[in-house]
Amino acid sequence: MRYDFSVRQIPNQLTAVSMHSRLRAAKAPVVVMGRFYSAMIERGLWVTQKELAAGLGVSTAHTSRMLAVARLPEVVLDAIADKPLSAAQVATLHVLMRQVGEKLISERAASLPPGSTTADIFAFLTTGQRPPHKGVSISFARGKKGGKKYLRIDHARHRERCLARSRDRIARECAVGDR
Repeated sequence: MRYDFSVRQIPNQLTAVSMHSRLRAAKAPVVVMGRFYSAMIERGLWVTQKELAAGLGVSTAHTSRMLAVARLPEVVLDAIADKPLSAAQVATLHVLMRQVGEKLISERAASLPPGSTTADIFAFLTTGQRPPHKGVSISFARGKKGGKKYLRIDHARHRERCLARSRDRIARECAVGDR
């Protein structure tokens, strides 16, 4: 899901602060937040990271981390767009690009299979080796509050459908405030 952070949608700082609040409330992925922060500085709504942080009511460290995400190559951003990444994982991606090379990391990211987990993405970007196909996983689980044991069967495609529904929900919640 792509968000529209254009001048038409966010014409001023007040609208930007409102959009920022909606994105945070919807727990938007770090890629979306990074793109938002970057768009606000590129458009000149705020000139510096420090001004952006003060205007949005966040720390300068947080602003710096979000902008670091936005500096990753677009193909890498697309691969991790819906993943909940930590600041350490983003830093790892930057180190990996310096050590292995941005071109090779971008090529690897472009060839990632859809539905890859965060661990699979990092493994593939680091080694170039495709992770083994994980179609179905089976595990034993216990019901809530010490309930009965049951057999849990997870399928990778089902997880992806659930993630897609979550992304769509976030986009709808952010779009509601734009009307």
